[in-house]
Amino acid sequence: MKGGEPLTGIILAGGKSSRMNRDKGLIRYKQKPFVQHIIEALQPLVDEIIIVSDNPRYDVFAQRRVEDSIKNVGPLAGIYTGLSHAKTGDSLILSCDIPSINAAVLSRLVNRAPEPVEVVQMQCRGETMPLVARYKKTCMQPCLKLIASGERRVRSLVDQLGSKTIVVGEVHLSMNQ
Repeated sequence: MKGGEPLTGIILAGGKSSRMNRDKGLIRYKQKPFVQHIIEALQPLVDEIIIVSDNPRYDVFAQRRVEDSIKNVGPLAGIYTGLSHAKTGDSLILSCDIPSINAAVLSRLVNRAPEPVEVVQMQCRGETMPLVARYKKTCMQPCLKLIASGERRVRSLVDQLGSKTIVVGEVHLSMNQ
C-alpha cells in the first residue's frame, strides 16, 4: 500500500464475455471504460496495477498487462497469473466488471490488522465476492492444484483456504452511485 505495506492491484480482464458478446472491461459507464473506474479506485491503495488479459486493447490504460499463463480456464487461472507476476506478498484482486467500486470500499480490505488468513473477500447483498478480495501470494499453489483437478470455481479456492469476509452495504457497490 502506498505509504504502508506493499500491495499489488490485479484486474482480471481475461474473460471471454460470452454472455455480452464483447469485452466487459471495455464497456463504458459514466463516459469511461469499466476498467478505468477500477484503475482509479486501486491507484491510491496499491504500488502497482497488473491487468490480466490476452487483449492488447488494454495497453491503452498504461498499466502492466500480462497474458493468462493457463489459457481457457477462467478466473482461477487469472488469479494464478496475476499473483505469479505480483512483486508483493498481498494483492487486491478485482474482476473487470465492477465499475462502481471505489477506493473507500477497497480500503476496508487494506486498512486492517494483518489477518491470519489467505483471502479477505467482500460480501454485498448476502453474496460473497471472491473477485473483490485481498489474496496472499501463497494462494498460487492451491490455484494450480484446483486447475489440475478440473475445478474452475473461485469459491472452491476460497472455501479450501483460510478466509475472512467483510460485509459492505448495498449502496457501496451499486451502479446507481
